Amino acid sequence: MGELPMLDLLKDHGYIFGGNDNGPLWEKRVNGTVVSVLRSCNPWREEWQDVYSGVVYDDIEILRQFLVQPPQPINGKIPVRPHGVRPPPSERTTKEIEQDRQDGLSLARDREWIKQQLHKEQSPITVPVVIKSVAEVLAESIPDRVYRVEDLWPDGGNIVFAGHPKVGKSLATGQLVKALADGGYFLHEQFTVYPPNGRIIWIDTELPEDTFHRNLEKLGIVNQDRVKTICLRGCEQQFDITDPECRAEWVTKFRNHGAGIIVIDCLGPLLTAFNLDPNHEAGKFLYPFNALRNECGATEGGFISHHMGHMGERSKGDSAILAWPDATWKEVLEDYDDAMSDRFFSAFGRSGVSVAESRIWFDSMMDRVSIPTIGDSRKAAKKAIQEASKVESHADTIAKWQAAIRELLSAESSKDGLSKRAIEQGCGGGSKAFREARDRMIIAKEVVAVGRDRWKLATVVTGL
Repeated sequence: MGELPMLDLLKDHGYIFGGNDNGPLWEKRVNGTVVSVLRSCNPWREEWQDVYSGVVYDDIEILRQFLVQPPQPINGKIPVRPHGVRPPPSERTTKEIEQDRQDGLSLARDREWIKQQLHKEQSPITVPVVIKSVAEVLAESIPDRVYRVEDLWPDGGNIVFAGHPKVGKSLATGQLVKALADGGYFLHEQFTVYPPNGRIIWIDTELPEDTFHRNLEKLGIVNQDRVKTICLRGCEQQFDITDPECRAEWVTKFRNHGAGIIVIDCLGPLLTAFNLDPNHEAGKFLYPFNALRNECGATEGGFISHHMGHMGERSKGDSAILAWPDATWKEVLEDYDDAMSDRFFSAFGRSGVSVAESRIWFDSMMDRVSIPTIGDSRKAAKKAIQEASKVESHADTIAKWQAAIRELLSAESSKDGLSKRAIEQGCGGGSKAFREARDRMIIAKEVVAVGRDRWKLATVVTGL
C-alpha cells in the first residue's frame, strides 16, 4: 500500500471521491444508501470518520471490518461501538484527548530527531572550520591579483551568468573557458583573463555530445590538457552533489584531475534532475557546490550559467541564486520577442565588479562575441535613435521651408526682389526653422542680395 493505506483500502472497496469542502470526502452507495467517510485533519496519523455516526477509525483492521459490514444506525446512532474504534469527539473523555496530544507530541519529537539525523548524514564536515585571530589572518600572504577576469570575476569567487534563453550564454561561456586555458582576453579585448593554476572542469548539461564536440573544435583551445569536459545531458542524476556519497565520488575525480575552476553550463537541468524547485530550493544545490569546490581543491573559482525568468531580467527562481554568487553577469536581448535583436552584457558584484550595460557584437566569420564600447546600453541606443529621429525630422522641416522659398522667389517678377520680411510672410513662415532654412540658402548663395534687404534666387539673377 501507499502512504495512506486506509485510503487505498477505501478505493479497493469501491469508494469514490465526493468533494473537499470540509476535508477529503469519499462515498459509496450501499443498498440504496450513500455511505460517506471523511478524512480527519489529524496531522500525526491517518484517520477517517463515518459522516453519519461520527465514529472515528484510526486502525486499518477496524476500518476493514466497517467496510465489509458497515454498522447500521438506529435512530441516528450506532448502538455498539466496535472494539478499538475511537468515539466521536463529542463523546471522548478528557483523558483520551490528553493521551492523543501526548501521542502527537511524541510523534513530532521522533520526526524532528529523524530530520536532524538525516541532516547530519547529508552534511558531513569534511573540511574543518578554523578559528583565527585578526593578527593570524593579517599575517597570511594573499595573492596581489584581485580578479580572475579583470573587473568581472573576483579571484576564487562564484559567478552566475544569467541570460535569456538562446541569447548566446554557451558561446560566451566557451570563449571564457578558452581564455582561462590559453590566457588572453574575454569578450575580445575588453577584459584580461588570468589562467588558473589548476585545470578547468567544464560540465555541460544542455548540448548533445556531438554538438558539444563541434563547438570545442570551433573554439580552437591551444592548451587542451588544461580543460576537462563532462557532457551530462541525459545523465544529470549522476552528478547529485546534494548526496554526500555521490559528492565524495566527484571530489575524488576532480581532485585526481587537479581541478582549479569548475564551470557548469547550465543549472536548470540539474535542479530538475534532483527534483529541486528552482523557486525555493536552488540553494540546496548551490551550497553543496561550494562544499564540492572546497573539498576537491577547486578554490580558484566557480562558474554557473542559468536562465532568466520569462520576460524577466534576473536569474530565474530562488533568491538564493541572487545571494550566492560573488558577481552576477547578465546577457539580455534588446527585444525579448525578437531572437535576432541585439544582445547586451552587464555585470555587478563584490570586489568592485560593476560593468555598465554594453552592446555585444557577434562576429560570424570568427564565431565570437565582443564588446567594442563599454556603456553602449539599450538606454543609450534608444537615446541615439531618438536623437537621430529628431535630426531627420528637423532636416525634413528645413527642406520643406527651402522648397517654399524657391517656389515663392521663382514666381516673383519684380526687378527689386523681396525683403526677408516679405519672403517670410509670403511663405507663411516665422519659425526658427524657417529662418534657419532661409539663412542656409543665403550662405550657400542660392539666394542672393540685389539691393539693400532685397533678395532673389541666384538662378533668376544669372538667368540660368
